[in-house]
Amino acid sequence: MPILRGQIYFIDFGPLRHDFGPHPERPVKELAFSHPAVVLSINDLNAVAQRSQILVTVVPGTSAERVERDFKTDVRVPARASQLPKDTVFRAFQVTALDSRRFSNQPAGFLTGKYLERVEDAVRYVLGLGPAGPRNK
Repeated sequence: MPILRGQIYFIDFGPLRHDFGPHPERPVKELAFSHPAVVLSINDLNAVAQRSQILVTVVPGTSAERVERDFKTDVRVPARASQLPKDTVFRAFQVTALDSRRFSNQPAGFLTGKYLERVEDAVRYVLGLGPAGPRNK
């Protein structure tokens, strides 16, 4: 089954790793365990990724219950708009690329319209690309 832009998959991001570095009072945690992730890379690249070494770009999410305050890097999506079982906050500062073999056969949900655009805008903000940019779908 093709991986498509806007689809949401539950991805296992692996075990939790801590890096206490020079500031042990502020540990940095990488994303871990299973989380929803919305596909952001364009469909042409996603098709190639399924048969080569190109990676699929995603924005991970977390249960909205865990996020007390939203930042410009967060996109809060109600369950009804994503087909996920819970309201979800997609966190653009965690944008990453994954091997297509991490994806299950069936997506768990889908983002379209204003919610997908909000995720795109949040990623542009994180990467310093400005508010306007190509909407290559």
